[in-house]
Amino acid sequence: MKRLTLAVIKGGQGKTTIACHLAAYAAQCGLKTLFIDLDDQCNASLALEPWINASGVTANMIFDDGFDAGALKPETLLTVIPAVQGEMDLSTVEDSVERLSAALSAWDAMFDLCVIDTPPSITANMGAAALNSHYVLSPMEPEVFALDGVGQMMDLVERFQEANPQLQFLGIIPNRIRNNVARHVRNVEMLRSAYADIVLPCSLSNRDAFAEAMEAQCPCWELKKSAASAAKTEFFTFANLVLRKMHLKTKRKLIPLERPVRTEAN
Repeated sequence: MKRLTLAVIKGGQGKTTIACHLAAYAAQCGLKTLFIDLDDQCNASLALEPWINASGVTANMIFDDGFDAGALKPETLLTVIPAVQGEMDLSTVEDSVERLSAALSAWDAMFDLCVIDTPPSITANMGAAALNSHYVLSPMEPEVFALDGVGQMMDLVERFQEANPQLQFLGIIPNRIRNNVARHVRNVEMLRSAYADIVLPCSLSNRDAFAEAMEAQCPCWELKKSAASAAKTEFFTFANLVLRKMHLKTKRKLIPLERPVRTEAN
């Protein structure tokens, strides 16, 4: 199982939206995908609520004494482990890295990809995820304060890589770009010029379809509106690049993202 952490040190970068869409896309490409929400804002858990595992396993449980990873039972190609709002602070869990490692190792044979969403700040949650991942990806909005944090983010990634030599930085994805705003266009150009080696060659525009999809609990390409077409095209270009960088083989044609059939017994 390949493990990908989405990490940023500033909020408002669209990290969770990208994480949710990437997990949905991977599942529709035929990859058995696990999504773990380590951000106690629980936005990803809400957007992906239909695919929350029926076994009742939450992200918080992973760090409890005696956690049984075998309790998790995949139902469809997408399995979500939700956070519990306000209860996802790992700073007091002394061996959080080791506990997450044990759970992920138990699930390695069950999934092809694990996507982990983390809080938009430097936290023990982010550290536990990055130190147990193969890849890390950082969205970046083209505003001056976000750009000012690129160096700090790169320093953090380097520290993670010192502790986890197998961790690869997939890069920065310019996100929420307003192409009719000169400031955004200029800042993206500056970002690519200053960090050419780590900025992905594609980008994602600031489109309502992404926010509408999160609210509708479906990926943007399943919205029944023509305005979602541009968002779909941009995201597919980005997602295919990311999956190739992780050396994941996918089906050529997307398959439906089934929602688990739940009974009262569940």
